[in-house]
Amino acid sequence: MSNISNRFFVTALEDGTTLHGNLSVDGSLSQAYGNNSAIPSWATDTEQTPPLASAEQPTIMLTLLSGVTYIGTDSSSANGYISESKWYYNYNGTDSEISFSSTLTRYNIDGGGYVEGYLSTGTFAGMFMKMTKSLNGVTVPALRIVQNLASSDNVDLDTITFKGKYNSGSGILDFQAQAQVRISSIAGGGYVGTVTFANGISDITQRPQTITMTANLYGATGGSPSFKTAWYLNGTQVQALSSTNSLSVSDSQIVDNAIVRCDFYVTENNTDTFVYSEYVSIDDMTDDEFMYIQYDGANGNAASLRKGGVANFLVWIGKADNSAVLTDWAYFQVKLLNGSGNVIMTTGIANIGNPDTDGWRNLNVDGTTHKASCPITYDLVDLNGKNITGILRASTQQF
Repeated sequence: MSNISNRFFVTALEDGTTLHGNLSVDGSLSQAYGNNSAIPSWATDTEQTPPLASAEQPTIMLTLLSGVTYIGTDSSSANGYISESKWYYNYNGTDSEISFSSTLTRYNIDGGGYVEGYLSTGTFAGMFMKMTKSLNGVTVPALRIVQNLASSDNVDLDTITFKGKYNSGSGILDFQAQAQVRISSIAGGGYVGTVTFANGISDITQRPQTITMTANLYGATGGSPSFKTAWYLNGTQVQALSSTNSLSVSDSQIVDNAIVRCDFYVTENNTDTFVYSEYVSIDDMTDDEFMYIQYDGANGNAASLRKGGVANFLVWIGKADNSAVLTDWAYFQVKLLNGSGNVIMTTGIANIGNPDTDGWRNLNVDGTTHKASCPITYDLVDLNGKNITGILRASTQQF
């Protein structure tokens, strides 16, 4: 059975050509606050020269394609280029643009070399560093988190948004992509888990290729307890519970995009007890199939609702360079997570199926358009920590 799963990306149409992009990350965008400290720490030791960055710091990078062609910032490219790049941080309900200093900063990355970029200024002084990454032969915008975001005043979901312009040579198109930073509180005896990618690579850009992930678990005091993990790909277990706390996935296991879930367990009184789940995504940029998400008549993956509002996401599978519906992908499901990252098991949500034991809900598919719909109401969001994450998956056969 073929599966596609996705979250957090944006699509747009330009004269019949599909422009699609997402924000990928080389590690976990999860951090907790407890015992007066952020866990794991993303802080940079600025007492050293050059400043020494924590090895846990995640870097977010933009992957943008026009059809199947990678788009970068080189204005001389015949394929067009990214002509404007802006980053926004939302931790209090309002997107605020991050401004950056004009002074180039060098960070020593855990003794393994230097990263150069420009530190954020103003409200977010020193929390982010704007930089670039090389991706599949093109240079793309990137943002490194260089200080802790979790604090006693910030223990909920944050968002980081990239807004840019694509200059095709014949016109300019606005686009944006968003990533969520899962921030939570952690009490004594609590845990937070992270998943990092080997060599910072989370996208498949060639065949054959293997993506390797490693899990880490932190206690409330920041220490790493003994733990075991079980791994899931698009909701299906691919590695049983064991102390082998890493997973390798090949390109043949992924169609378009896959959601990886890592469940963490600690052993107490000779019993393995579940304590945390972490989600990351792998994007196969070489695949022909692509999951499209549209909200309110516009292409995108993020919505802000006011009281009484509804965000109805339409979902379908098409080609990377053609948004026409591929009708053999006829079955769609969603798993809803609340603001703390826990699966929502509420029944009776209008126009969405009730959850199975793992939280997956069937979505209605229109018999004419062959597109699935996933309506999310303000009241549902309000009751679940002001934030909901939807993990979608599609199949050519019934689940």
